[in-house]
Amino acid sequence: MTNSAVSDFELNKRWPWPKARRALALALGCTEVELFPDSQEKEGERHES
Repeated sequence: MTNSAVSDFELNKRWPWPKARRALALALGCTEVELFPDSQEKEGERHES
């Protein structure tokens, strides 16, 4: 994963895909929910649209 991709996630320029969320959580030693607390909400919005 590139530094620019991580930066875009931090700045909300784009939403990280599931594989990236898992990889970031693993690398940081936390859960996806801790790292992306609103991820369920975002996923729901995408499926409703």
